[in-house]
This record gives sequence, structure tokens and C-alpha cells, in this order.
Amino acid sequence: DWSSDVCSSDLLISTLIFLDMITWLSAVPLVPVWQSELGLTDDQAGLVLGIYAFAVLLSAVPAGYLSDRVGARRLTLIGAAAFVLAAPAIALADSFALLLVVRVAQGVCSAVTWSAGLAWLAGAVGDDYRPRGLSIANATATVATIAGPLLGGPIVTAIGIGPAFGILGGLVALVVLWGLIEPRSEEHM
Repeated sequence: DWSSDVCSSDLLISTLIFLDMITWLSAVPLVPVWQSELGLTDDQAGLVLGIYAFAVLLSAVPAGYLSDRVGARRLTLIGAAAFVLAAPAIALADSFALLLVVRVAQGVCSAVTWSAGLAWLAGAVGDDYRPRGLSIANATATVATIAGPLLGGPIVTAIGIGPAFGILGGLVALVVLWGLIEPRSEEHM
């Protein structure tokens, strides 16, 4: 009976997608802070925002290829483990160059989440549930479009960028641990 694993796999991947999208969009309200503290120009600020999506674009196909070679589950967990470090690293970025490096790393992790993570989900559920499971995972991205700016704005203002993104990294670490104990699908993803 795969029904007990369906909700777990779907929830796990949906959580990773949610945390990924929060990370991507949390940078928007941080731009004025970086412009003030690091002296970023408008062009540099735009590059800091856009480089994440560009890294996703460049990394998605290679992530899909690797997913086929090493397994979607394994690659998702590797990418999520890297994300544990990449998410809070934004708090350590004290220059334009370092912001770019961190955002590229976050974007590569995002590509793995979307490519390998959704492949893991698709392989872990039955044919009848697959469209619903993938729809739920994608719907979490929409919810995260609201939560991301909340993290980068009011939450960072209230507790600071280090603690806010440290908590985010901790949440991703919990998802990685969850993924390590997640039952494997019959398709050996």
C-alpha cells in the first residue's frame, strides 16, 4: 500500500519547494538593506536578484541528468544538504561578489530541488496520485511567494538576518533528516 508513503513524500518535497521559494523571494525586501550597507548600485541589486533564477536555468538540465544517473532521492538529499549551508550563508555575505556567489549556490540547490525532487515525488507515488501530488508540490511555491518577502522583511527586521536565515537552514536540515528516514519508493529513486 503506497498510500501511507504518498503523503509523506509529497509533504517532504512540498516542504523543500516551499523553503526554496522562500529563500529566492526573501531577497527582494533585503535589496534596500544591501544597497545601504554594501553600496550596491541598482544594476548590482538587480543582478543579485536575477542570478538565483539564472543559476536555476543553467543547472536544471544537468540536475535532471544527474538525477537519472545517481537517483532522484539521493540527488535531492545531496542538494538539500548543500542548501542547509547555502540558505544561511546569505547572512555572511558582506560584499557584492559574495552575495552573487551565495545566490548562485542557492539557485543551484533550487534546480536540484525542482528537478530531482519532483522526479523523486513522481517516482514515489502511484499513477493515480501523481498529478495531485505534483500539483500540491507546485501549489506550495505559490504560498511561498507570500512567505518569502515576509522572511526578508519583517522577520529579518525583528530578529536579524543571521538568526532568520539560520532558522531557515535549520528547517532545511530537519527536512534532510526526514528524507534520510523516508521509506524508499518501489522504483528505487
